[in-house]
Amino acid sequence: MSKNQNRRRGPSQEERRRKAASRPLGGLPQTSQNQARPSSSNVRKPSRFERYSGIVAIIMLIAIVLSLIPACFASTPTAGAAPLANQDAPAASLSLGSARNLEREAAESVPTASLPRPQTTLPPDKAYLGDTGHIVTEPFLTFWRNNGSREILGNPLSEEFTQNGHTAQLFERALLELHPESSDSKNLVQLGFLGRQLAEARGLRFEPGPNSGNSATRTYFPETGQSVSGAFKTFWATRDGLRLLGLPISPERIENGLTVQYFERGLLQLKPGGKEAATVDAGTALIEAKGWPRPTILNLSLDIEADEIYQGRTLLVKVEPDTGWQPLELRGSVGDEKLRMVQTGSNWRAFRSFAPWAEPKNYPLQVLYTDPAGRSRELLRPINVVKFDFKTQNLYLPDDKSQLTDKANDDYDNAQLATTYATFTPQMLWSGVWAYPVYGEITTDFAQRRAYGDSTDYENWHGGLDIAQPLGTAVQAPAVGRVLYVGTLKARGKAIALDHGLGVTSYYYHLNSTLVKPGDLIKKGQVLGQVGTTGRSNGPHLHWEVRVNGTITYPGLFTGFNLSD
Repeated sequence: MSKNQNRRRGPSQEERRRKAASRPLGGLPQTSQNQARPSSSNVRKPSRFERYSGIVAIIMLIAIVLSLIPACFASTPTAGAAPLANQDAPAASLSLGSARNLEREAAESVPTASLPRPQTTLPPDKAYLGDTGHIVTEPFLTFWRNNGSREILGNPLSEEFTQNGHTAQLFERALLELHPESSDSKNLVQLGFLGRQLAEARGLRFEPGPNSGNSATRTYFPETGQSVSGAFKTFWATRDGLRLLGLPISPERIENGLTVQYFERGLLQLKPGGKEAATVDAGTALIEAKGWPRPTILNLSLDIEADEIYQGRTLLVKVEPDTGWQPLELRGSVGDEKLRMVQTGSNWRAFRSFAPWAEPKNYPLQVLYTDPAGRSRELLRPINVVKFDFKTQNLYLPDDKSQLTDKANDDYDNAQLATTYATFTPQMLWSGVWAYPVYGEITTDFAQRRAYGDSTDYENWHGGLDIAQPLGTAVQAPAVGRVLYVGTLKARGKAIALDHGLGVTSYYYHLNSTLVKPGDLIKKGQVLGQVGTTGRSNGPHLHWEVRVNGTITYPGLFTGFNLSD
């Protein structure tokens, strides 16, 4: 064996970081009581002149310190002097230029208060995230975007600050640290030990547990003396746990009635039922434990994933304050269309429908509001409309209905229904998932491109679902609504229209008979009429259509998802 193989390697970068994590936040390593001290027999006694000089120096130093105390208390409050009640105090003194260079010279003074949206366009290496009102700068910005952004790391809860000699920034579920000393550019930004800091802030200390061994459902880590098992292990093993969460530093424990486990970089808890684990917003919990000012947070949620939506679908935009305050002057838009934001309970919501023929591209979502401190805030999301491959269909009509293929019939019908298309009731009348008005074979799907006879001119978009049922079958209301229209149209035959609130309306065409009148408030499941074959129809069926702010949309969204939640 060579000398190099015998020689013990120094601690790895990860080991050094774990050792550094035991320091007081923003402080220096504590001196060990067992550190070697010089023997008294070898120490030279100072002369009388040296003793007098030392006393004078001490007196002068005390005088200087006493003169600085009032200024320190006047300008740099401690974390204990910043209660949650001051969370909306404007942070006008914090400029974009100084945000990167904030030093934590005062104990635990982390810049967590929200900032107003910048009045000028930020350079590409900066982004203002209005959800929490903080700015993320490179290289943190690229790391955040490449590692799940809001979905995984959450929104920023602070500006940048200095901690243990490193530039850091706190996020809802992560602490990012800048490590310019790293020789590997991939490690320039690293995840800090947020879980350890949260445990320390809560006054928790965990003793190492017994080595319980390893199995398919349990793993023991001698580095921390803790095990991870069950749903926590499943989550940790399948969600890049070693990198994002680190090792467990506590056993499973009960907090506020929930089972939780602390990890070096985060915190997990069991969902109700105990079969699944989820990440906890450890950054938010740290702010609460420290008593730092809370950012004013307006949570934005969408009913889509990855900010993508198909043509012909409807986007639900919902915003909700985190602590019960109300946004002022709330307004929004998606592309060129303004959002009609309506308060429903503790949240505000609006629907935005994209027609089947909407151009596939990015439609910027913008929400503007004023928070309780008078700060102008902004939420931004890119909504990417994705092309959907709609099918085509040729419709063959009996000779006595062939004249109904003329577009003038559709123009007449649309003129009769124009007021229903424009209806907007600022109240959600329904709740829960919708039912189908009838159940049967769908003979024509939503937004199929239709041509008549043998034509190949597929220029007609089918506005709803055609559901085949025998003549006279009862047609039931899929959700609570108010009757807007009852009448006979040219292409669509006997028809009924319902208003469900928030710009959502539904339509029932080709009916054999109608059993309601305009103004009636209809319950879910109430019979509206009977299946027929009136108008431009070649057999008994129901044409069921849903529109959002006048634009046709896929009805299955309302039967498959609870858009009232």
